[in-house]
Amino acid sequence: MARSTPGYLVLRLATTRGSLRNWVEEMQKYFFKIGPVELTDGNLLAEIVDFFEEGVAAGKGVLELIGNDVAPFCDDLIKDSRTYADIYQESITGKPTTAED
Repeated sequence: MARSTPGYLVLRLATTRGSLRNWVEEMQKYFFKIGPVELTDGNLLAEIVDFFEEGVAAGKGVLELIGNDVAPFCDDLIKDSRTYADIYQESITGKPTTAED
């Protein structure tokens, strides 16, 4: 099973400790609302699970890794990524969006 498939992530999250799993699920919900294109095209969620697992192995808690709020952490991860909102805006205006828009 490929690392980026939903089934693979479900299996990994099922074996992840409760608090950590809750944070990853919150991040996943946030990303699905924002719609970064790489979410479905790449390994973003699998890489986040890797990041958390490495942090736990190093003895760090979730709050130490990402802080108190999921949104700013997620925004920083995808700050240079195109979103489906960008694609929609481009279809309306006919102009490509940039990170500064």
